[in-house]
Amino acid sequence: MQSLRRVSRDDPTLLKPLVVQQLGDASTLEAQRSALILDAAQVLATQPSLTGGKGSSLAVLNSIVAVEVPKFFCVTTNAFRAHFETESGRQMLATLQKLSDVAVESGKQPDLMASFEQARLLREHIQTAPLGAETEAAIKAAYAQLCGEQCDIPVAVRSSATTEDTKDASFAGQHDTFFESAWGGRCCQQCSAMLGQHFY
Repeated sequence: MQSLRRVSRDDPTLLKPLVVQQLGDASTLEAQRSALILDAAQVLATQPSLTGGKGSSLAVLNSIVAVEVPKFFCVTTNAFRAHFETESGRQMLATLQKLSDVAVESGKQPDLMASFEQARLLREHIQTAPLGAETEAAIKAAYAQLCGEQCDIPVAVRSSATTEDTKDASFAGQHDTFFESAWGGRCCQQCSAMLGQHFY
């Protein structure tokens, strides 16, 4: 978002008016920081820490005058944390972290089979746990808004991880893409399935 602020300061005509308006509204930005869903028109969708690499890149493009991208919305990392932070989920993650810590402290290779099994259990737990009522309602509302007067527009559900492509690691091709999702409930199911793929 810092780059958008610089552009807004140096030549605001390069950005869409709604983007410039939001950048100057602290209360709007604060509300977006805790959002479960951010759509294309919301400026904090440009933050990779909230919407990941793909989502934030689309949002940056969408903020530029005369540039149009396909309609989209992002399920934020706030929704991921809300879905993940159950007592059983925290215990599973702690076990997985302990396996890694023991390997680091001992200087030995981690127990890969034990790590894979723990990751499998964690992934299964996340994917089968129902979305929270608030998150599910937010996804359905965002999908309905995206469809507008048209009913059940087919959409794709894609991953957008915060550490998807960095100088140290790449997860390209490891997460599924779901096509032809044509109703809000199906989008919710596929978003839930996507969440657990971080633990392959």
